[in-house]
Amino acid sequence: MRKLFLFSIVSMLLLVVVLSGCGQFAGKAVETGTPTCTDSDGGSVYNVLGEVRTSSNQGGTDCCTNGDSVCTSTGSYVSEKFCNNVNNVSYEIYSCPSGCSAGACIVPGSIYATSTGNVAGYSASGASVYLDAETISKRVTPLTLNGVTPGVHTVIFKKTNYRTQSKTVTVVSGQTAAASVVLVGLGSIKVSSTPTGASVYVDDATGAFTYKGVTGATPVTISNVEAGTRKVKFTKTGYSDNISTVTVPISATPKNVIATLTKLTKI
Repeated sequence: MRKLFLFSIVSMLLLVVVLSGCGQFAGKAVETGTPTCTDSDGGSVYNVLGEVRTSSNQGGTDCCTNGDSVCTSTGSYVSEKFCNNVNNVSYEIYSCPSGCSAGACIVPGSIYATSTGNVAGYSASGASVYLDAETISKRVTPLTLNGVTPGVHTVIFKKTNYRTQSKTVTVVSGQTAAASVVLVGLGSIKVSSTPTGASVYVDDATGAFTYKGVTGATPVTISNVEAGTRKVKFTKTGYSDNISTVTVPISATPKNVIATLTKLTKI
């Protein structure tokens, strides 16, 4: 009888230790009457922070871990608490595909990326899309980038004969952010003047002229000119300025621009 009594006492003490846990659970282990258990997230819902409580005040809160029972603010796993079939608190260590933060698996969002052009008659769709620090892309607009971690991201658009452009977007968990850009088409012009030695300026979409070089014995090719209707200005000491209007296509083939300068008459 004495041995049986001691065995019962030791068994009860072990039960208290097991149910108390090490940071995972806290509260009483002794239950009277029919036990009850509530889970604020409704069960094993890994992407929602939940808390479990029993009628004996036993309980636990979901938390992130690194695969063990130690709770951390972030991690690769979640310690998911739930009510078991006898209305006590149990937990499982679940691997979160996109990581864990604030006691729940991170739910990724997505980005819908589109590109249009600034020149009528040319399509700027089919631009390569790079996310953040990516250096290789096999994706082109229009497209949806799935599985994007919530937060601020930079989407970079690249297309041949267009100026590279980037867009900063904020991705919200479970939602789709829009990243749309208007790409600036580029072309080139091959300029020459009679006489040679004229300084060349090309305007942009704002109408501001920028110095591009001096004509020589052979034509000068100016690259990365904004496509569309452009004005090319030639200036040379002793000659009147010449301004030519040219339509620059979105192309790698240069457009020829030839100017004949008029000598100033001395009075």
